[in-house]
Amino acid sequence: MTPSIKAGRILIGCGSGLVFATGLAMISGVITSDINSASSLIPVAAIVFLLIGWITISGKGPLIAWFPNEIDSDVVVRIEKEVSASEKEEKMGGAWAKLEATVLEKKIEEE
Repeated sequence: MTPSIKAGRILIGCGSGLVFATGLAMISGVITSDINSASSLIPVAAIVFLLIGWITISGKGPLIAWFPNEIDSDVVVRIEKEVSASEKEEKMGGAWAKLEATVLEKKIEEE
């Protein structure tokens, strides 16, 4: 199961809970049909959670940068490649620094 599916399920679960809370609040009279009231934010939040969850499960949307649509083993391989690439860059940077230091020392000795 990919991280995007997991996150999407959590968002859909939150949205479903808010839909249930909206229904109970409407039955008890806490939420009115007045759109300008603050209580209308609960059903709006429910719709937003459901939509974003559905979009995230499909592998698209604004949250895909944080929850990639990759299998865990693919994520591990990608991160290992990134780490090895950064280690190579660090080694190369250190080697260039040593080379530059020796060249500068030789120039100073010649003068």
